[in-house]
Amino acid sequence: MGLSSVGGIFKEAAKYSVPTALSAALSLVLIPVISHAYPASEYGVINLFYSLGNLLMTFALFGLDNAFIRFYQEPINGLDNRKAFSLSMLVATLCIVIVTFCVCLMAPDVVAGYVFGESNLVGLVLLGAYSIALVVFRLLSVVTRQEFNPKGYNFQQIGLLLSNKVLYVLAAFVSTSYMPSITLMTALTVIMAVIFLLTHARKYITARMIEIPKKSLRKFFAFALPTMPAALLMWINSSIAKLVLAGYGRFEDVGVFALAFTIANAFQVVPAAFSVYWSPFIYRHYNDEQDLIKRMQGLLTALTALLVIVFIAGQDIIYLLVGNEYAQSQSYFMIVMLFPIQTLLVETIGYGIYLSNKTYLRLVTTGASAAVNVLFCMMLIPAYGGMGAAVALGASALIMLFGSLVFGQMNYRSIESPIKTAILYVTIIALCIGNVVACEGIALRISLIAAGLGTCVALYGKRAAEFTRTRLDVRKGE
Repeated sequence: MGLSSVGGIFKEAAKYSVPTALSAALSLVLIPVISHAYPASEYGVINLFYSLGNLLMTFALFGLDNAFIRFYQEPINGLDNRKAFSLSMLVATLCIVIVTFCVCLMAPDVVAGYVFGESNLVGLVLLGAYSIALVVFRLLSVVTRQEFNPKGYNFQQIGLLLSNKVLYVLAAFVSTSYMPSITLMTALTVIMAVIFLLTHARKYITARMIEIPKKSLRKFFAFALPTMPAALLMWINSSIAKLVLAGYGRFEDVGVFALAFTIANAFQVVPAAFSVYWSPFIYRHYNDEQDLIKRMQGLLTALTALLVIVFIAGQDIIYLLVGNEYAQSQSYFMIVMLFPIQTLLVETIGYGIYLSNKTYLRLVTTGASAAVNVLFCMMLIPAYGGMGAAVALGASALIMLFGSLVFGQMNYRSIESPIKTAILYVTIIALCIGNVVACEGIALRISLIAAGLGTCVALYGKRAAEFTRTRLDVRKGE
């Protein structure tokens, strides 16, 4: 296949990019609203609620969502996609209900004090309901991706985006306290989940799970369970800093760090949109399209470096909109961005772990990454606050990146040029770390940007020109 096939991959991935592009745009638009309307301590609690909802969702699924993805195209005997969907939904819902009930019965004040900074039984119940709604959206996203249904996927994710990250801000007109906002967030997310479950996924709901052969059930869980700790550790990597800050009672720092993470996660628009299409494509074509996959790896790595440069160049525009209480995060938001950056890079180098069914390797990588994160958080946060949290997150992201690189390539070769990849990885890391100093002065920033651009052009300028000419020729032919 020619380079036009690479263009085809980008074109197909773009069909799934509407919700992620919208999410990034709305996140940036809402930054001035959030940073001026909410005190940092209140926004810290709201963001922590969102993070813990995702934790409970991830824990309750036990990795069954990953097994659903893995076996969707190749169903296990006696465990078709309807049964896999319903089984995953039932297990996760029961788990969340049991956990919520036990917490509310045995230690409501302790847990609520940690999450909200005060006793709040209603808040704990809301957290359980919110987590169940997130389970629904997670499984729905698997269905629409595996069906290669960009329209359905986009509708679902936009619904989740509006309820989860946008409309809750309307509660600030009533009160800038966290409680009205998390109540509205939960109510809207549950309503959206029910609507999409009854419309888009009704055909996947079945009560005939007792007919699943035990051997098939064991195979399904054998794949799922080893991925669960890895998924939890991934959550720890992205959220442990907020938990540690909250543990010290520094909810204001939680809010500032969370806003920096929101800004950095605008980068997530690329890996989120790309992985939605890329994951099913890999599982379907890893045998017959390996050369195309390698070309995609090279181009995507270069694109990542260019996006990093764009953020460094435009950071002052973003931070002009940020409230004074949150502005201190400019010095470290690019280090935080290493986390979504590694998410994108791993998409093209780490699938060998899953294709070989060696999911325990993912656990080793995420375990090492999370351990580094926790250790650095404990060491640095008491003295350096948000900056310490950013350094811990950045260090864990690098462990995740290089662990996925080693284990992924051991089992499936997807790197086109190891030398070019190594140079670009070093460039990307240097750009993110260098911004700690470069954010303070224009001359330093220009030098950093020039060095990054020069490296990209030297390595991939010719390829980019060739790709552009090919796409133009294709369009003329049409």
